[in-house]
Amino acid sequence: MPRIRTLKPDFFRSPDTAKVDFATRIFYQALWCWADDFGVGETNINGLLGFAFPDDDEFTAQDVRRFCAECAQHFGVTFYTVRGRHFYWIPTWEKHQKLERRSERRKNPPADHPDAVSDLRFHPSEDSAPQLQRETGAESGEKGAGTGEQGNRGTGEQAGGSATEVCHQGPDRVAPPPEKCPRHLNDENPPSCGACASRRRARDKWEREQAQAAGERAAAEAAEKAAARETAKNCPWCHGTGVREIDDDLMEKCDHKAPESGAA
Repeated sequence: MPRIRTLKPDFFRSPDTAKVDFATRIFYQALWCWADDFGVGETNINGLLGFAFPDDDEFTAQDVRRFCAECAQHFGVTFYTVRGRHFYWIPTWEKHQKLERRSERRKNPPADHPDAVSDLRFHPSEDSAPQLQRETGAESGEKGAGTGEQGNRGTGEQAGGSATEVCHQGPDRVAPPPEKCPRHLNDENPPSCGACASRRRARDKWEREQAQAAGERAAAEAAEKAAARETAKNCPWCHGTGVREIDDDLMEKCDHKAPESGAA
């Protein structure tokens, strides 16, 4: 159930806020209201569309996906999946969202859940994948990524907080997902961790899929080149030479298609 949040003026003066358009700013505020008492919400694309823009026909599900990517890039929102379901988490929640009556039970799985994997729809590169520890207790005073809302029952903007740039490359150019969970991402010798094990399994699966995709692309390219060579070889207008005569002393590059009327 959406909750009431308080917005302070600092949000509007934030450099991160200035980097996004007005629709993204509205959507980011909607994420705060859509989240549960732990800063976690379900990334339901159509649900968020109807919640954030109930009377605006101009926005589509594709716009919501773009808003999510921009919130990840500029506000540090973490998007992840757990057993096929999609969620997001606002890392600065514990620091800025002070709730007097927070529910004792979680509605949604946290970002450090053992089965949590980065949602590569919005974190399509390793650089843009989540690299923050979950803020609890004393950790909540540390600097987090992005900008938040603040207030008695709201959130706050943090200093700095420029997130890494989102990579908009094709699926064959996407960097691999991290092999460790956000908590142990920078730990050279992490302890036994179920979340890290889940990340390693996801990484292994990703590498297998990438290898298969690369093989399929190579085979498709080879088949396309072979077909082009065969077409050129059997071309009745250039006879495999690649050029054809269009006049007594005029030649042109052959496209292996029937010449226009009047040509040789």
